[in-house]
Amino acid sequence: MMTIKPVLAVILLTFISFAATAQVSDFQSWISAGVNTDISKKFSAGIETQLRMRDNSTRPNSLLLDPGISFKANKYLKFALGYRFSARFSADNVNTTAHRYNIDAEGRKKFGKLTLKLRTRFQKGFTDIIYNENRRPYSYPAYSRNKLVIEYEVSKRFSPYAEFELFLPLNNPRQRNFDRYRATIGSSFDLKNRNAIDCFFRVQHELNTANAETDFILGIGYSYDLKIKKKKKEKE
Repeated sequence: MMTIKPVLAVILLTFISFAATAQVSDFQSWISAGVNTDISKKFSAGIETQLRMRDNSTRPNSLLLDPGISFKANKYLKFALGYRFSARFSADNVNTTAHRYNIDAEGRKKFGKLTLKLRTRFQKGFTDIIYNENRRPYSYPAYSRNKLVIEYEVSKRFSPYAEFELFLPLNNPRQRNFDRYRATIGSSFDLKNRNAIDCFFRVQHELNTANAETDFILGIGYSYDLKIKKKKKEKE
């Protein structure tokens, strides 16, 4: 456990410093539930729904639905393909829906009970709002997202972790540098009968912009690992 204490201490100090200095900030809560299953030894699939609250967690910000599929190339490398449908709620009752797809590649390496993960993601999204005479929907900038995860297995049921993620817009003419980061500390709890809970605290901070907003996010997620029974081969 001593291995990750310095990392957790640095992230905790970052949280405290931003809590003291942030001028534009908000406290949010993210609640999610999902189901995952192994299709085969290489392929797995899952779906998750999530509710995000903002304005000090007093009103809904968005409702998300995320189905996806992943392919495990080997014990070090995994690829994933995902889609997101989101319903977004605004304070002036101008609500919108949006769509997003992402392609992931994740590498991992275990050092005893310590696991390091590096995930890179390409994502692109658009809304259902029609904004010009060509009847084309508004398109969000594409992003490259890179996340480093450090996880420590205290026991088979308890694994604390720390994450740091950077967001880089790829085709935004007004922003060519990183425009956001997320720093997270949390833990997953494996329960009985293939149930699990994940709890985390996250700081999300805007970069390279005036009046940058800092969001302090408390999250909890539930997941169920669905086991598909395979039919036994009939005896000849």
